[in-house]
Amino acid sequence: MKNRHEKEQKSLVFFQKWAQSYDSFIFGFWMRYIQRKTVEQLTLSEDMRVLDIACGTGYALQLLKTHNPKIQLFGLYFSSKMLAIARKKLPSPVVLKMGSADAMPFRHGFFDAIICTEAFHQ
Repeated sequence: MKNRHEKEQKSLVFFQKWAQSYDSFIFGFWMRYIQRKTVEQLTLSEDMRVLDIACGTGYALQLLKTHNPKIQLFGLYFSSKMLAIARKKLPSPVVLKMGSADAMPFRHGFFDAIICTEAFHQ
C-alpha cells in the first residue's frame, strides 16, 4: 500500500492534468447540482466569511458571490492549475489559496461557514 505522500502526489498530478477540461467534464452537471444545493442551504449575511475547501475552478464561489455579493469568500485547493482557472472566473476580492484541508493556511475560528463538495481526494 502506498504511503500518504505518494497518494497525495498521484492525486495532484491527476487534478493538474484535469484542470483544463474540468468545467466541461461529463459528470460536471452532478457536481454543479451538488454545489447549487449546498449553497442554497446556507443562510448568508453581508459580514460573513465563507471558505470553500477543494474549490476546484470556483463554481460554488461564483454561486455564493451571486447570492450575496458582499460576503467575503475564500477558496482552498491543492492544484495550482485549478486555482489559476478559478482566478480568471472570480472577482479579485475572492481570496484563493493553495493548500490542503489537512493543514489550512487560516486561523482557527476565522470562518462563519465552510463548505466542501465532492472532494474525496482531499
